[in-house]
Amino acid sequence: QEETMSDMTTAFSKEELELLIKHVFIASWVMNANKGEPTEQEKRNEALEQKVLALAYENGCKEWIQYDESEKEYLISGEKADEFLLPIDEFTQETFWQELITLLAERDFHENHEEKEIEGMDPEARYSCLESEEEKYGQEFEENGVENLRIVR
Repeated sequence: QEETMSDMTTAFSKEELELLIKHVFIASWVMNANKGEPTEQEKRNEALEQKVLALAYENGCKEWIQYDESEKEYLISGEKADEFLLPIDEFTQETFWQELITLLAERDFHENHEEKEIEGMDPEARYSCLESEEEKYGQEFEENGVENLRIVR
């Protein structure tokens, strides 16, 4: 049994409530999007999200929150969910490119330097070499996207 705090009351403007829901929605999506069967923690997260959505539904946000009677759950409208997903999409895109650039730069760095040479490098020199490789790929992808990217076997 979970211990509860004494009742807590706070007031939110409609804009603040929307922002709170956006944050809860994004956190829930990040934690659960690529998962299978929900864990106990994920079930608790979902319960909290439902609690916040119910609060919003009852306090003026019915135009973008619906209650699904058959599923017994509150849902954010598709248009609002898409709006809330924009920062995740932007983050995912930026992360994809940065990870790709970093992986390719590290690969090239290790291909162009022997392990003994790398071990003997001071951190600043190593960072400088990696940064140079990253800049090369950053410029390439900025100019051409993946157009010139090929798997060679």
